Amino acid sequence: MEMNLRWVLMLSSIMLVLGVALKLPSIVTGSPATTVAIDPLITVKAPNELFNVTLTVAEVNELYFWELNLTFNPLILEAVSYFEGPFLKEACLAQGTDTWPLEPRFNNTAGWVAAGCSPLPPLPEHGASGSGTLGYVTFKAKTEGKSVLHFAETKLRSWDATILQITLIEHTSRDSLFQYPLLRDIAVTGVTSSSPLVQAGQSVTVDVTVKNKGNVSETFNVTLSYGTTLIDTESVTGLEPDSVETVSFIWDTSNVAPGSYTLTARALAVSGETNTEDNTDSSVVVDVTARPVLPLEWIAAIIVIIVIGLGAGIYYFRRRK
Repeated sequence: MEMNLRWVLMLSSIMLVLGVALKLPSIVTGSPATTVAIDPLITVKAPNELFNVTLTVAEVNELYFWELNLTFNPLILEAVSYFEGPFLKEACLAQGTDTWPLEPRFNNTAGWVAAGCSPLPPLPEHGASGSGTLGYVTFKAKTEGKSVLHFAETKLRSWDATILQITLIEHTSRDSLFQYPLLRDIAVTGVTSSSPLVQAGQSVTVDVTVKNKGNVSETFNVTLSYGTTLIDTESVTGLEPDSVETVSFIWDTSNVAPGSYTLTARALAVSGETNTEDNTDSSVVVDVTARPVLPLEWIAAIIVIIVIGLGAGIYYFRRRK
């Protein structure tokens, strides 16, 4: 790729200025948490609107050079501009030098953006460490649809001054998504109870099934109540599109008066959700009966005592005869 050739030429020039030979990079094991990502994770913009995405790096150590190739759907998006981020630049400025950004390149026919950056020679004593912003890309939404913003290639490099060698930093990458329109729709699709009839003081298990009818992953709360009384709240995390999950509630009826109760399960609406008619289900009715005057255990014990007493009395009178 042309970007790689330009990058090699730039690194070669840096090495010539330093007066050392350019060696092939060796692998250095980075932290498993070192990540290159695109923020935000989901972008929603109407056609002809501009929006920015931020290219970030997290938990990196001694970063000197970086390059990336970001692809997108050119039928949906148009890459407009790129701006250098502060992460590497601030580390260089703090050591009396500056950065040498690789000239960004855009191909709105094939759908890719290439960018990179390195310190100006002479190289500073330390690279950038920690987490920060590598750069910003501005896109224009051309039409409705979906486009994954995908890292086709990412390279993070460090510099080992003791052996005068560039080292590759192992890392992972995380893509993002552009979509318009965005559909956010969750629903309660079923409610069942362990029993339709319970005695006050007993517990009822209520299972609530929810579904993500939208096109993005959702995190939301589900509540169970009767009348205006909240029984409990459970959380659903990261439910993927067209997926279902069942959450269970335990209803303790110890302080519930005898009567017939309609249980209402509700998936609390997520931001931007417009169809909320299917977020609620009140199809389950549980009848709570009164507790006996005495606990069943006591009644059983009394009956046993009576039977034993009657038996003893009969035995006693028979003996007297």
